[in-house]
Amino acid sequence: MNHSALDVRSLYEPELDGLRLVAFMCVFLHHLPPRMPIPVTYGWIGVELFFVLSSYLFFRLLDCEFARTKTIRIRDFFVRRALRIYPLMVCFTLGMAFYFATWNSQAQLRLLSIATFTDNIVTWFYGYNEAIPETVHLWTLAFEFQVYLFIPGAFLAWKRLGTHSFLVTVGVLYVVMLSARLIVTSTGVPHPVVWVTPFLQPEAVLLGIVLATGVLDRVPAWIWPAVFITAGWQFIHTPVPWAGVLPAALSYPLAGITCLALVQAARRLAPVQAVFRFPALAFLGTISYGLYVFHLFGIHQAGTWLIALMGPLNVQKSIPDYVAYGAAGLLLTILMAAASYYILEMPFLRLKRRFEVVHGREGSPEVVAQTGLVSDAKIGPPTTTSANLKTLEEDSSSNPHDFCRSSISEQDPPGTSLRT
Repeated sequence: MNHSALDVRSLYEPELDGLRLVAFMCVFLHHLPPRMPIPVTYGWIGVELFFVLSSYLFFRLLDCEFARTKTIRIRDFFVRRALRIYPLMVCFTLGMAFYFATWNSQAQLRLLSIATFTDNIVTWFYGYNEAIPETVHLWTLAFEFQVYLFIPGAFLAWKRLGTHSFLVTVGVLYVVMLSARLIVTSTGVPHPVVWVTPFLQPEAVLLGIVLATGVLDRVPAWIWPAVFITAGWQFIHTPVPWAGVLPAALSYPLAGITCLALVQAARRLAPVQAVFRFPALAFLGTISYGLYVFHLFGIHQAGTWLIALMGPLNVQKSIPDYVAYGAAGLLLTILMAAASYYILEMPFLRLKRRFEVVHGREGSPEVVAQTGLVSDAKIGPPTTTSANLKTLEEDSSSNPHDFCRSSISEQDPPGTSLRT
């Protein structure tokens, strides 16, 4: 079935590609040697930015599907998620096990936990995954998949309750989860139990959901840079959340608000939007899942090769050594992620489109959407043409999220599948 350009391109916000690259770079710098204290200490905010983007975009994608079909296909939602996450996640983990020749019982346990999206739970008891080298960060994929389990139900609750009642419910649930986090922290439960548990640090996910309801688009756009600066400044001057009860109460909300404000500034302010839409940033954002998965191995392998070529490196005291180490690790990570995207991931992305009602990225199947760490689509204001400019301006002036309904209404009637 052929569809107009409006139907496809209206779901794409290219500035969110740039934001995904920002999220990845925060994590990348966080995992470099501690030469620069702020990114090493607070670079974990990149994971929170991934989570804000992921929950926001899944909700918006489901909203567009609901607008078209008056329902959502929950089975297809999970099939899409498995096709997006599983191939690279499992292949990379197996590759690291073979490369480092680690097949002991602990490695087998961690391979099983990664494959079943329970690695964050196993982390409660055994700590970070050191059994299979360079896979310590993959607990985030388990975290995010566990969030996926609740996204369709939360979306249907929004449709059933209405925005006001739904947001009140979200607020009550947040109070319960915050209270649980403070109680758990006060009992001395060791890090990283809270950090790896979705219901104990839900701020980023919940803020992404709130953003998806459209209620925050009533806030004037110019306010968001001020919110970003204020919350971000306070965030980097607050101890890390695992340092005590008070930091646990403040740091996660500040991180979430900082990420939310950055997303809104990029979506709604043209100068900021233009920066994040820069083509090179957009491309790297497109392969951000691979960048995230490969980056620890990239850093490790680049460091090994540099030492072999240049001799010992003093990355903590020598700026040239630190820059060379980081640049080599980043370059190798980009090369591996790009190869993975086109060779390993692309066939599954094409297959995934058979289970999509709404396609998220403009143009060809070769450019497939990826949000948060590993999500489906970029959803944004409609792409205007001379034929529909007036109608779209009227729609967006009333509610920036009405583009789903306005663009879809010009296509097939509700209930018609967009599958190719």
